[in-house]
Amino acid sequence: MKLTLLIRIAVYATLAALLIGVCAGCGPRRGAYDDLYAELREEPEAGDQGVLAGRRIVIDPGHGGYFEGAIGPDSLTEADVNLGVALYLWGLLKEAGAEVTLTRSTDRDFLPEGSSELRDDLEGRMRRANDCSPEIFISIHHNANLPVDREVNKIEVYYRGDDPEASLALAGDVRLHLARNLGIVETEIKPGNYFVLRRSLAGASILAEASYLSHPIVEQRLKLAEKQRMEAESYVLGLISYFSRGVPSIERLEPARDTLTAPGAIVFAVERGGGVPLDLSSATITIDNRRVPSHFEPETGTIRYAMEADAPNRPYAVRAAVRSMLGGTAALPCTLLLSRPARYLLPLPCTSGIGGATVFRLRVLDEVGQPVADGTPVTAISLDGAKSFHDECRSGIVRFEAPEDIAGGRFIVEANGARDTISLDTACTSASLPVMIIDDTSGNGIPFPQAIATARNAVRGDARGMLHIPHTWRGLPLIVTADGYRPARIGPASDSSGADEGGAHAIRLTPIFRGLTGGMRIALDAAGGGSDHAGLGPQKLRGASINLDVVKRVRDMLTRAGAIVTLTRTGEETLGFEERIYRINSSRAELAISIHHGTAAGEDGCRILHYPGSARGGDLAASLRAALMELPPCAEYTTGESAALFLQQTSCPACEIHAGRIGEASTEPLLANPRYIHLMAERILSAIITYTGGAGVTLLERTIAVVRAGRPVQGAAVCIDQAVSIPTDSRGCARFTSIDPGIHALTIEAPGSPEHGMRFVEFLAEGSDTLSIDLTP
Repeated sequence: MKLTLLIRIAVYATLAALLIGVCAGCGPRRGAYDDLYAELREEPEAGDQGVLAGRRIVIDPGHGGYFEGAIGPDSLTEADVNLGVALYLWGLLKEAGAEVTLTRSTDRDFLPEGSSELRDDLEGRMRRANDCSPEIFISIHHNANLPVDREVNKIEVYYRGDDPEASLALAGDVRLHLARNLGIVETEIKPGNYFVLRRSLAGASILAEASYLSHPIVEQRLKLAEKQRMEAESYVLGLISYFSRGVPSIERLEPARDTLTAPGAIVFAVERGGGVPLDLSSATITIDNRRVPSHFEPETGTIRYAMEADAPNRPYAVRAAVRSMLGGTAALPCTLLLSRPARYLLPLPCTSGIGGATVFRLRVLDEVGQPVADGTPVTAISLDGAKSFHDECRSGIVRFEAPEDIAGGRFIVEANGARDTISLDTACTSASLPVMIIDDTSGNGIPFPQAIATARNAVRGDARGMLHIPHTWRGLPLIVTADGYRPARIGPASDSSGADEGGAHAIRLTPIFRGLTGGMRIALDAAGGGSDHAGLGPQKLRGASINLDVVKRVRDMLTRAGAIVTLTRTGEETLGFEERIYRINSSRAELAISIHHGTAAGEDGCRILHYPGSARGGDLAASLRAALMELPPCAEYTTGESAALFLQQTSCPACEIHAGRIGEASTEPLLANPRYIHLMAERILSAIITYTGGAGVTLLERTIAVVRAGRPVQGAAVCIDQAVSIPTDSRGCARFTSIDPGIHALTIEAPGSPEHGMRFVEFLAEGSDTLSIDLTP
């Protein structure tokens, strides 16, 4: 009996000891949802919030009133949570000095009397938002899924789908800080076509679904005011990150009205933000999502584009965009309506031709108002039969050159069966000086050049390279530019200087990189996108975002050098390999490069791959390896062969660049540095030029050292020919590896107040390895 009792006591003691040991070893276990809205893991520095001062921000708490939005399992409505977060965000931003507007501050909708249509509500809130001319528009939401799955919970940030620049940059910053602080693992950035994004006129517009209200734990957290405030604080951190990179401000100068009665110059003024220099190569104007050959003039801080004289009557969606050297991106969208007065006769304004001739131009349209086919013959005969002219149409336009002493009067015009009597008046409405813009290498005319005289004046040439300088510009210095050529600064325009034997003035432009990339078709692929992060760092930095930043800068430089560049993605689209390959092959690309950060292609993740047996692919890989060597985080690149689908199915020489693992703690801060993006892009450009030119190409390396009062200037923007930009390092140096021999235009802009530290220099690439520029006034 006693023995049995002792055995039982020993067994119980042993079990108790085991249980105590197990509990002591494990400690308290964390639940799967303990991190959800647990605590704010970041704290902004006291001075950081200063970047928000004066910024115009609109906050849109989604839903409200008649529209409750998503409803949690315990009946918490999305409309209430959206408003709670938005009110906290409004207060925090007001304290930081921002100019903040709420589309609603109570539980209300914007429905007109008698309506229950969602569209009416959205139109009402967007009228209120756009009246504020905001820089930023943020629509606050919380998601739910159908059919309801209580386990689903993720962060989704949507950016305005037709703005993969400023709106995408803002979406990236907001996603990053929501992910760091809300304890939600799954995150996505997506292009959005929501009504509020389409109708927003803000420089950057996003709609954020911070979490899923259909998740029971999320609902319980968001019932608490402190958790709503924590989410708002995460938004503030995203906005601080966005504006800390020096987001420029953009203002439209010309045209002053939205409706035009004739084509003219489109001019935007740009001011840098927070004293951060601008990346001149990024300054662009797009029309209907098509990039046009605009020019940024640093002296006046303006981006300009001269519309074609025969541009069709219709609305034009115009957007100006520019980045700072730290990656701060600004955009300004607007819609212009070109509406000429209706008339039956179609003569265009005459201009001065070569040798004193007058050039008459006629538009010839078919029965439905479209230009007739190229080559259609046109004859103009005077009423007395003494004068006649003959030519063929090109793009619906026919030109007649006539000596001034016999031109003018009424003519009978015949074109492919059509007949009309019109007046060709010798009194030209806009007297001008004809100038032929010529390729200095080939001697051929340069299509569609641009001449710029003042901050608000620009004229555009035709397909032959002929442009007409208004006589009102006489005595003004000119800048002549065209994609693929170094900008030329020439002396004041006059009636005689530079004229050739025929009376036309000739201005010669030098091709960038000797014209090697002029007209060349190049495809660039940024790995990842959308739901595919392509690698995620410990601090939530996405490889997909780094890849896209690099290819956009390579695109900007190549476009300035005259190349025709296709990006497989311009934003956060989720694309399969098949879609990427289709976009490359349909663009008829002559080479393709895919950029990867965060996916390992070998033990060190630093490799350049090409298709097995592809000699040209091997040559491209060798050029890339030589250009990228010693660029951190990869001390060395190796080349190799791969039958990966991207390399296998592209119809041109192709390479994949694998540039290290973003998941390593030491790598992530380096890749997040904007200077790395510029250096990586410039090295890839250098490799493309070397590959294209072969053994005969000569590229020079040159260091530009920037000093002020003998001290190095860090963070200055150094730009060559408005094509290639690199920021200076702590020694005040910017090292370029892709300079072609010859004279170049150098623009240097130092950080700080804009009235100090800007220089324009012409320099000869040959000579000393280092060129020192002193910004001392």
